[in-house]
Amino acid sequence: DPDPAARLPEGTPPYVREHLPVYVAQCSTGEAWAYKQLGFVGAHFVLAATARGLQTLPMEGLESPRAVARAAGLPEHYCVPFVVAVGRARDPRRGPSPRVNFEAQVFEDSYGQPMAGETDG
Repeated sequence: DPDPAARLPEGTPPYVREHLPVYVAQCSTGEAWAYKQLGFVGAHFVLAATARGLQTLPMEGLESPRAVARAAGLPEHYCVPFVVAVGRARDPRRGPSPRVNFEAQVFEDSYGQPMAGETDG
C-alpha cells in the first residue's frame, strides 16, 4: 500500500499518520514483523532469568539465523533471530560495571533531566 495512512480512520492522531509509513516499511514482511515482536519476548526472558539470579548474554546479528535453526534441529520454516546464553557466573563481578551508568542513559521528560528517585545501584 503506497499510502497506509490514507486507510486510517478520521481522528487518528497526527503522529500516527506521520510514523505509520516508516513502521509499515520496517515490517514489510512477515519475517521482519516476527523479528520485531520476538525482541519483546527476548527482553522478558532476560528479565525473568535475571530475577532468578542467572546471568544472560543476548546475541543478535547472527551470520545465518537459518543455519542456527538447523543446528538446533528446528523445522525448515523456523528462523532464529537471536540467541540468549544463560548461566551462573563462575566469578561474580567485583567492583563497578564498565557499562555506562543508568543516569547517563535514562532521563525523565527531557534529555539530561534525571529520573526522580532512581539510582544505578
